[in-house]
Amino acid sequence: MINRHVVPVLVCLILLTFSRPAAAQEPTLPEEAKDLIQTFFLMSDEAKYEETYGLAPSMLQKMKTRPLWASMIRSDRERMGEVESRTLIRVELAESFLDFPEGQYLKAVFQTEFSKQAEAEETVVLVEVKDGGYGLAGYKIEYNRWPEAIRIIFNGLLAVIFIMVLLATITWVIGQVIQRIENNKPDKEKG
Repeated sequence: MINRHVVPVLVCLILLTFSRPAAAQEPTLPEEAKDLIQTFFLMSDEAKYEETYGLAPSMLQKMKTRPLWASMIRSDRERMGEVESRTLIRVELAESFLDFPEGQYLKAVFQTEFSKQAEAEETVVLVEVKDGGYGLAGYKIEYNRWPEAIRIIFNGLLAVIFIMVLLATITWVIGQVIQRIENNKPDKEKG
């Protein structure tokens, strides 16, 4: 006869044995893509936003001007501060990206810690070009915007409260002035 405690232990051991996740495989990038992304990060980390335009393929350069491209990268990047760490976490392939022509796109997602934003994800999108290499198609940073949103809401509430207190004070002062004027009128004028 099997001990009643043995069956649950065996079931737990079997579940643990078969439920172990497979060893996580590191995301990989083709060598040319890795080199291009490294070059892009070096330029953007040094605030050379206009120079990153040269990493884009000609089809993208026809769609966006150098100043527009630079301002897009700058707006995402400057508010983050210095890079503290950056780790590739995911690589995805796609046949389309935004409003660009169909092609082979490679999306590399990095977990990045900036000096002004502890947790962020940087996404670099590359497009395969005719000669077999890659060109830079896009870049964005995503991060938790709740603290920023809460700060904006809090500041807005403070402004509303300040305005309400100011209006209440002005109304009270005007009421006091009118009351004094009424009290100082002779009795004939009051009646």
